[in-house]
Amino acid sequence: MGMNWLVKPLEYAEKKLPAIVRKEINQISRSAIEKALKLSIETIPSALAEESFLKSQKNSNRSGKIHTSIATLVGGVGGFFGLPALPFELPISTLVMLRSIADIAKKNGHEISSAQGKLECLYVFSLGNRTPKDDSTESAYYSSRIAFSEIFSSATAYIAANSAKDIILAIENKTAPALVRLIAEIASQFEIGVTKKFLAQTTPIAGALGGAGLNLIFSNYYSLCARYHFGLKRLEKEHGLEATQKLFEELRKGINSK
Repeated sequence: MGMNWLVKPLEYAEKKLPAIVRKEINQISRSAIEKALKLSIETIPSALAEESFLKSQKNSNRSGKIHTSIATLVGGVGGFFGLPALPFELPISTLVMLRSIADIAKKNGHEISSAQGKLECLYVFSLGNRTPKDDSTESAYYSSRIAFSEIFSSATAYIAANSAKDIILAIENKTAPALVRLIAEIASQFEIGVTKKFLAQTTPIAGALGGAGLNLIFSNYYSLCARYHFGLKRLEKEHGLEATQKLFEELRKGINSK
């Protein structure tokens, strides 16, 4: 995720991470995604924002900064207690980030009240194991979308066919295979970022940053992913998928050749 300057010490620490801690982080990450999906079903509004592409990107950046400030404050409190605080701090931070992602989607003209729109917001958390500037990410991004399309299709059909109350119960009781699979797939990617976040908070090299600074990086990264994802989807809607992908690839090659 967006903490590349900590990669080497974190990779070493991750190899030494006890199995019981890995299991705890896995459960915490999954719980945070489940709560994020429940929140999106219950409270995400339906208004569209009619703005130009450039204006939407500018306003998305402003919105991301506001929500990042809140997540940073939450991280500052949780950072003092390490893993014991993670089950309490992470769900709150994740919900704050989800509101930021939904706002960014809305500003890019996406209908976030639909089942597909809600899942697109949640999908952003699956982008947490790479940074959009990595050489591998540009091609992997579209591959990831293709891989998730089948999962989205099943989950969207389930959400569209059931009431909010029934969906919430299904999430809590894990009785809807389509939602169980969706949550598992996104959580497996989100967990990678969460593990790095936890390790960074407990690694001496990051001691000066503390929980607040790390949450600033964590939240900023997902805001960037949201702008990246929904900005591309807007361009695809306005100019077509093929034309957007072609330009995307040309720009990627130009950047990588420098």
